[in-house]
Amino acid sequence: MVSYAGVGFYVSKLRNNKINLYQSDLTHPSGAGTYLAALIHAGIIYGISLRNVSYVPTFKIEASGENKIQPTAEECEILREVAYDVIYNLDLSIFN
Repeated sequence: MVSYAGVGFYVSKLRNNKINLYQSDLTHPSGAGTYLAALIHAGIIYGISLRNVSYVPTFKIEASGENKIQPTAEECEILREVAYDVIYNLDLSIFN
């Protein structure tokens, strides 16, 4: 079983370059990047329908000495569609 979170980051950047997926160190994920990775992992591992997920983070997480600002409801909707497409609509065999 492989979870293609990195592909999700790539697809997200292609579709909406305004959603910041990384913290200022450009290594650690932002709140939006963490949300996207979590969606992809949950979809792969648990087989949940990502289109039925309504959770929007509402708090700040302290990580690496920096606040992770959480994604907006609109950004979460975009990231859910990205995660859904990565899991169900992309031909991921090109990465194997």
